[in-house]
Amino acid sequence: MKLSFLSIVLALASICSAATFESLGKPCRGFNVLATRVIKAPDGKEYFVLSNSNETTGVELIFIDFAANTAKKFVAPAGQGAWLLNPVPGDRLVVGTYYDGNLMIFDLKKMEFVKAMRFEKEEYFWNGAIGGDGRLYGGTYPGAKLAALDLNTYAIEDCGAPAAPNLYCRNVSATPDGRLLCNFVTEKQVTKLYDPKTKKWSDVPAALKNVQRAVVWNGYLLAASGWDGEKPKGPVAFRGENFEPVDPPPFATPSGKEWNVDLFMTTPRALFIRQGTAIWRFDDAVGATPASPSSTSTDGVAGVGPAEKGKLTKIFDQDLKSGAITAIASDGTLLGVRGQDYLVARKGETTAKLLPIPVEASPRPMHWIRADNDGRLWAGPQFGQTILSVDLASGKASNTGIVCNAGGEVYDAAFKDGKVYLVSYVGGDIVEYDPRAPWQQMEGKNPRTIAHLTTKGYIRPVGGVVLGPDGKLYSGWMAKYGSYGGAIAITDTKSGETKLIENPLGEQAINGLAVNGDLIYAATSLHGNGLPEKPNEKPQFGVIERATGKVLYQQPLAGEASKMIFDAKTNRAIVLSGGHLLFFDAKERKFVDPPAPGKDLPAVRDLALDGLGDGRIWFGSGSSVIALDLMSGAIKKFEAPASVDKLSVAKDGAVFVASGPELFRMKPQEAK
Repeated sequence: MKLSFLSIVLALASICSAATFESLGKPCRGFNVLATRVIKAPDGKEYFVLSNSNETTGVELIFIDFAANTAKKFVAPAGQGAWLLNPVPGDRLVVGTYYDGNLMIFDLKKMEFVKAMRFEKEEYFWNGAIGGDGRLYGGTYPGAKLAALDLNTYAIEDCGAPAAPNLYCRNVSATPDGRLLCNFVTEKQVTKLYDPKTKKWSDVPAALKNVQRAVVWNGYLLAASGWDGEKPKGPVAFRGENFEPVDPPPFATPSGKEWNVDLFMTTPRALFIRQGTAIWRFDDAVGATPASPSSTSTDGVAGVGPAEKGKLTKIFDQDLKSGAITAIASDGTLLGVRGQDYLVARKGETTAKLLPIPVEASPRPMHWIRADNDGRLWAGPQFGQTILSVDLASGKASNTGIVCNAGGEVYDAAFKDGKVYLVSYVGGDIVEYDPRAPWQQMEGKNPRTIAHLTTKGYIRPVGGVVLGPDGKLYSGWMAKYGSYGGAIAITDTKSGETKLIENPLGEQAINGLAVNGDLIYAATSLHGNGLPEKPNEKPQFGVIERATGKVLYQQPLAGEASKMIFDAKTNRAIVLSGGHLLFFDAKERKFVDPPAPGKDLPAVRDLALDGLGDGRIWFGSGSSVIALDLMSGAIKKFEAPASVDKLSVAKDGAVFVASGPELFRMKPQEAK
């Protein structure tokens, strides 16, 4: 039959029901630090500055006095977060934002934001570099443009987008002669040069084609690891107008396993090298000549030519997992960030102390919410890789540290035997957490990653996770950056062994997932990481045999799926597609009319759909919570205090609603 996309808002005034929504506060708190810098204020004091993203307050600059372990927070006038954070002449910081593509000026003398400039229709600024003309250059998304900010007039010039169809100008690096090396991704990676003198683009020499990011040191251009962590291929050092490779490099290097130039700490006069968990500093390198490939010292350092006066010193060695040392103060103090903590290693210390970021984290919206049916509600923010729980008896909220060793965020949770199972972007992690046991994440004990899908090509769990009747986890995934596709992951909670059903409905992301009996119900979207919406295809719905992965039924959808649940009592899969509810009869294997004859259901907010399998579903529309009886078609509407962004139903009938950063509970007796 033809699918009914039910778009007309139902006049439900006659069947409105009264309900009391109890506020549980704004429990979701956490930092998501995207960039750091050590800056010296006009009064001579040095600060470790963090660019912290927050969906509620907007961009925050956190100035940490690392000598005193105190901090101040400054809220920006634009942006949700900022990757671009550059000190510039005149005691200023330039901050480049997402999702509104602003360049903002923070005045270090006044200690306040003084200017914000929007750049056309661009949404993201990534990183920035000063060109030979003194302007600050930054790369953007989704136009993959290079923008130039005049630091005197604050005018922004569009320098073009020479690398279509890429959406990202992801990395911008200055060269020794003032040109800009620009790396474009993710459809067809390419690196280009922009000359501020001529305002023209050119191709790079062959030796630079695989260089994504670089830094200037001692007149050389040095290749660093890519934004995706990929190590440079081929020569690392280049000199002259034509970027002639210098191999071996003109500095001493650690012997043994591979190393790479540190992009963030290296300056034109100071060189830092990373090797595994260690950081090395190369000192007094003026006039250095290329390393001699035939000589080796006895202290673990590759030999250097006779004209070199440099010395390579190991200054740090500690496995920080997903943390990193990112800056060095003038007195040699090393500084960095790991999740909700900042890192400090005083000069002479080769390991860091983890200290809580010394300001209160601001409230954040919840990316997802789930009741565990054991007296707690779980949730997590967009970005930051943390989760929180609310004790529903006391109302007390607890926010955790990072749950896995990757950036990104948790997308969903499932529960088994008192443990919480999480699925997370960007590392493709499936994580087990036991809230009854001590927190030992950094030790890899609790929480711990039991499966890691990045190596298999899947990074974003847009389909969420559910517990199957066999006790295994079923999760839906989107493929890695630059690739279309999706997979259903089936994970054994004890061994972590994971079976993938890849692209069962075509090369599309698995956005909706439900499991009942021997069958998996899946629905897709056309989105891809770093890619435009997939052309010339429609989203799909399908029924898949759980044991074999065989597709038993498949049908295109008019709109992409965003969530799916299964109601066991009526044997129906309920699909949220294009903001509207579709009802699939599992016995008849066909979509059927909604259970409210003659009534059109209102549009449903993405992810604001849940049910207990008891013949009734709950969903959010605008600022209303709506209960739909799948047997009789009866509808009850409850007016919530604010928009219903996320929704979860507990076994006792309590309905939980997330509205921005605030969490509400509709009491059980009023939800029945």
